[in-house]
Amino acid sequence: MKRKIMNFGVAMLLAAAMCGCGSSFTASSSRDLVDSIHKGMTMEEVRNVMGKPTYRSFIRDSEEWRYEKTHIIGGDQSVIVIGFVDGKVEYLDSFNTGVPGQQSGVRPSVVVLPPHDYQYPTVDEQLLCNRDYDNLVNRLKKMALKDDKLKLVRETIQNGNKYTSRQCVGVMKALDWDEERLEVLGMIVPVLVDRENDDEIVESMDFLSGKESARKILDEYK
Repeated sequence: MKRKIMNFGVAMLLAAAMCGCGSSFTASSSRDLVDSIHKGMTMEEVRNVMGKPTYRSFIRDSEEWRYEKTHIIGGDQSVIVIGFVDGKVEYLDSFNTGVPGQQSGVRPSVVVLPPHDYQYPTVDEQLLCNRDYDNLVNRLKKMALKDDKLKLVRETIQNGNKYTSRQCVGVMKALDWDEERLEVLGMIVPVLVDRENDDEIVESMDFLSGKESARKILDEYK
C-alpha cells in the first residue's frame, strides 16, 4: 500500500512538472503577471518577469511571444500573448482556454489597449481601399483560430491603413463572437476616421454586454 501511495505521488509530481514546461507562471500569478507587463518594456525585462516563452512567432517587423500553462485540475490553460515592435512591448492579450484540442466555453479576455497619446505610423497612411477590405473580410471568414484573425487585422493597421466605421463593422461581423469583435475594435478604434458613426459600431454587437463594452472602448478614444 505504501508503495502504491509513493508511486501515485511521484506520478502527480511528474504531471505537475510537465504541465509547467515552457513557462514560469502559475494560475494564481497569471493576473499579477499581466498587470506587471506594460507598453515599452524590453524583451529582456519581459523575460525576467515571465521567463522563456512557450512559442515565438514573427509578423513582418513585429515579434510575438506566447506563454501557456495547463492546470492539472480541470485541464484549463492560461495563455498570455505579448507582442513586440522594435524590441519593445506593443500589445498584450491574456485568456483561459479549455482542454487543448477541445472547444472551450466562454473565455474571459484581458486586452491592454494603447494609451491615449499613442501615435500609429503616419508614413503613407491611407484609408483601407475596397479591394483590400474585401480581401480582409473574406480571409477572416475562412480562418478558424482567433490569434490568426487578430494578426491579420493587426497587419493592416501596422501597414498604415485607416478604417471607416462601416469597414470596422464589416470586419467585426466577419468574426464569430463578440469577444473577438471587441478585441478587433480595440485595435481599430485609434485609426477610425469618422467617429461620428460610433453608434453603427455599437449596434453591430450581438448582446447588450457587448454593446456596453464596445461603447466603453470607443469612449476611451474620444
